[in-house]
Amino acid sequence: MRRLRAHLPQTHGLRFNLPDPLEGASCKRWRLFFRWMVRDGWPDFGLWIRYFKYQLVIPVDIHVARIAR
Repeated sequence: MRRLRAHLPQTHGLRFNLPDPLEGASCKRWRLFFRWMVRDGWPDFGLWIRYFKYQLVIPVDIHVARIAR
């Protein structure tokens, strides 16, 4: 991720779409992407079989916490 960000211009769109966890970002989009690729069954793709489902992290932000309550 850092190498990719280093080669691209630092714009608002880049910071929004490629967040950096070292800057405090939760990387929710990336974690959701991993979910889609690892979990099998609808609506997820399940294409990545070398990763285990139990290793997935669920990003919880204020919106997800409100819905959970």
